[in-house]
Amino acid sequence: MNLKSILGLKTTPALSTEAQAIADRVSTTEGCQALADELNRQREALPVPSAGASLLRRKLDELARVMKGHAIATDRPRAAAVLKRDMDSASKSLKAAESRLKSANEAASLAGGALAERAALVNRLKLELVELHAAADKAVEIARSGFSDAMARGDVGADGEAAAFDAVKKAEHYRATCGESLASRIKGHDAERQRLEEASNEASAAAQQAQDEVSLCRLQLARVEHDDAAQKMIDAAIKVRALRNADSSGQAFALSTIHPMDLTIASTERVTWGDKLCGESGRVRDYVLVEMAKAMAPANLELLAAPVAPVVPEPAAVLPDPFSFLPGSIEFENAQRAFERARVGATQYEANLRAEQSHPLRLGAPA
Repeated sequence: MNLKSILGLKTTPALSTEAQAIADRVSTTEGCQALADELNRQREALPVPSAGASLLRRKLDELARVMKGHAIATDRPRAAAVLKRDMDSASKSLKAAESRLKSANEAASLAGGALAERAALVNRLKLELVELHAAADKAVEIARSGFSDAMARGDVGADGEAAAFDAVKKAEHYRATCGESLASRIKGHDAERQRLEEASNEASAAAQQAQDEVSLCRLQLARVEHDDAAQKMIDAAIKVRALRNADSSGQAFALSTIHPMDLTIASTERVTWGDKLCGESGRVRDYVLVEMAKAMAPANLELLAAPVAPVVPEPAAVLPDPFSFLPGSIEFENAQRAFERARVGATQYEANLRAEQSHPLRLGAPA
């Protein structure tokens, strides 16, 4: 699609037959180039300066402007295709990154839940072990107290003392061995808790990385959307500069001033004529916008169709006959020089004359 049609700059005024023929020729870049070649050949055949040469130069300048407009219009589909490609790619990447983030968050949640359950189990078993040890300590204390009472009373006999002592030993043995099985279980569950903790940390790191990827994809998509909006602003700026801004009397319309844009492009590939429109930093050059707006203006068909006056060759100069004058007279010598100049040409004649003046002896002059 032609950029002029997109910007609403294309006009279809009533044209003469000659102007319509020119309009058909300049409707393509190839037609413009062919017409430019013809005009260049005509200009080479014209003497300079001349009115015809001046008109041809103006026509060639107009053709160069129209060809620039074709180049801009041709570049627009390329930029639009790149923009669509990048938009689709960025959207697809963001969707995939968000899917990975969802999976990573679910995995991190499951790992965190498993870790919490195992940590709670270890804590509960440790509490049971503490309570078991406390009960065993209490039993040892009671047994020792009973043994002390038996020894103090002295009326229990040897069998009573032996029984009290045996109770102390049993209590102490129980205290030493009661928590072995439970401690072993705690050790196993704690090792599993450590493994689950490492898995949870890895899952959390993966979720954080997935979140970073989502943020980067959103930024890349935003940059593409920025360039899409920038292209619309550029098109609007070109249209404002290209459209007629004065009435039929030449009086400018009362419009608010539009200042040059301070706009930066993320990728010049996604903008029409971006390699020329933007500087190395991606900043839009306002003077190029002005140039693009001029290039988008309709072709001056009246100028391009204007006829060039044909070249009328000058009549050949009538040379005097030397022999119509008296030999040796001034008229005879002047006529002979004019005849010789016309015969060999002005450049060669001047060269021969300089040679005669430089080497008089070789030419038979008296010594």
